[in-house]
Amino acid sequence: MIEKLKKAKIFAVFPENILKELVPAVVIENYSEGDMVFKENSEGNAVYIIDKGRVQILKEGKILGVFSEGEVFGEMALYEQEKRSASAKALSDITLLKISNSDFRKFIREHSEFGVNFLLGSIGEMSARLRKTSQYFVTVFETGKIVGGRYSVEELTQKIILKIINDVRTATGGMVMIKNNIIDTWQATASENNKLIDFDGAMDLIESQKGNIYISREGGKILGLPIITNEETIGYIFVENSETDDDFKREEEIILSSVCNQVGLGIINALKRQEEENKKRLEEKRIWKY
Repeated sequence: MIEKLKKAKIFAVFPENILKELVPAVVIENYSEGDMVFKENSEGNAVYIIDKGRVQILKEGKILGVFSEGEVFGEMALYEQEKRSASAKALSDITLLKISNSDFRKFIREHSEFGVNFLLGSIGEMSARLRKTSQYFVTVFETGKIVGGRYSVEELTQKIILKIINDVRTATGGMVMIKNNIIDTWQATASENNKLIDFDGAMDLIESQKGNIYISREGGKILGLPIITNEETIGYIFVENSETDDDFKREEEIILSSVCNQVGLGIINALKRQEEENKKRLEEKRIWKY
């Protein structure tokens, strides 16, 4: 159990002989993919360490963060007697180490010398998350302005892909694929500076991978997320990194996911406007003919 706790770097300040005293307070909890660990506005009475799997943090249905093995979440409950400010959802089958607030506070009080360093480390972690969250909200706001414009599908998606390349630090190129249900085919409506993926390559990935796509290939990495509206996949956004060996960061995946969540409605509206304009032109031609 001590090795499991030590996976979390904020516990590194505690010597092993002291960390042993925390072991009796640890409760192991298992959740299946899709389960809610806790919900927004529920009682915040424990802190969690991820032993296995990934956890998604959501507020009002929007993704704020994704945490993986060795990371701590729910720790705001240690600092304030308030309801949960967000929900936590299992992204995979997960195993968590749960420690109640009362047990944790007692442990820190009894070992205040190390507890202070723990609290400072925890505050540092939360500060870093706030910086990432700030970028997230900037992207959400600016994407909303783009989606609210009266653009064609091509104009809209080109603006979106340029926005993504600007905000996702490791992205060097991108592509938007939209499904045309009328003729049951896919169309690349925007593309920018792609070296690793083209239309055929994107189609192969959509058909073979389904859902979220993350692959490495010679020359770089490709991340693709579906655009879903009313539980139907109407498109995909791909970004690639062809210039460094860096992986896409978790916060960058969250930014891309937030864009996908917003852009679907804009695409639907643009398609409807296009259809209405086509009908109007046909009607004008019919009237002119007769």
